Amino acid sequence: MAKINLLLGIHNHQPVGNFDGVFKDSYEKSYLPFIQALESHPKIRLTLHYTGPLWEWIEFNAPDFFERINSLISKNQIELLTGGFYEPILPMIPETDAIGQIRLHTRFIKERFGYNPTGLWLAERVWDPSLPKILSASDIKYTILDESHFTYAGLKHKDIYGYYLTERENFATAIFPIDKTLRYFIPFKLPQETIEYLKRTADEKGEIGITYADDGEKFGVWPGTYKWVFEERWLEKFFAALDDNSDWINLMTFSEFLNKYPPTGRVYLPTASYEEMMEWALPAEAIEEYEKAIEELKAAGKLEEYKPFIRGGFWDNFLAKYPEANNMHKKMLYVSKKVNSAFKVNDIKGFALV
Repeated sequence: MAKINLLLGIHNHQPVGNFDGVFKDSYEKSYLPFIQALESHPKIRLTLHYTGPLWEWIEFNAPDFFERINSLISKNQIELLTGGFYEPILPMIPETDAIGQIRLHTRFIKERFGYNPTGLWLAERVWDPSLPKILSASDIKYTILDESHFTYAGLKHKDIYGYYLTERENFATAIFPIDKTLRYFIPFKLPQETIEYLKRTADEKGEIGITYADDGEKFGVWPGTYKWVFEERWLEKFFAALDDNSDWINLMTFSEFLNKYPPTGRVYLPTASYEEMMEWALPAEAIEEYEKAIEELKAAGKLEEYKPFIRGGFWDNFLAKYPEANNMHKKMLYVSKKVNSAFKVNDIKGFALV
């Protein structure tokens, strides 16, 4: 039977200053029961990311959760991702601040868990070709991006497996592409449908790596998902299905796959975010025209053929679309310049926080 390597990544986030009740509700409906399910299935191995504000809330309000994470790390059941500590859009902030944010998050994980993360969750998956320099300066080996990023570079769905290498000025980064089908299947389709999709993929491609990575809030916080995922036991059934098929579905962490397998190829990705975000970045009138074009291509059966050449806007356009966001951004740049000048930070290697 053909085998396949499945790489699962879960991103958990609450923004700075969110209501305490939202943190508590999300913890009780998603973050804690997900970890409890992992503890009940020791064969399940995956990669987890928690943003800085969420780590801080958990440490203060539910410190025993850290003991659970430590236990799963010691059993080699999970891998942790770093990222910008306060979940900034990295290409939108100065290089020194971006590196400082990553190092702050990495240091937090090292101090609490004795673990050195080598992968990074990119906020909103906002990619810019300059990022490999920042990631390399932060000792990051890989990140994870949507299939749409690779589509914009001209790749097809059949190419979305394993990982690709990219670089800027010879600073290299590995990028794992998220399989869009899995992203829409999990956790909304029956577990068996995901298993069948993996079987078809394994039969077609052989022993490759296939990536699923998405928001942890889909498991309990999104409307209706707590009932579906936990009360109706979707997650339990999904983990059990993976256990039952472990003879051909091999669960790996991203760093393990990176160390064992060569890259699928080299790629240079354009500035992009996930597909929906690219649409939202357009002006309102342009969104209507974009949606009309998409519908016309669908009706003509041409959407997949022309998809590499159809994309939305540019992330920075949010600063033009929402003046209040632009004001906050420019105030941030002003404060950053003042702080970095005070500490005499003048290059990407000298951030004062670390």
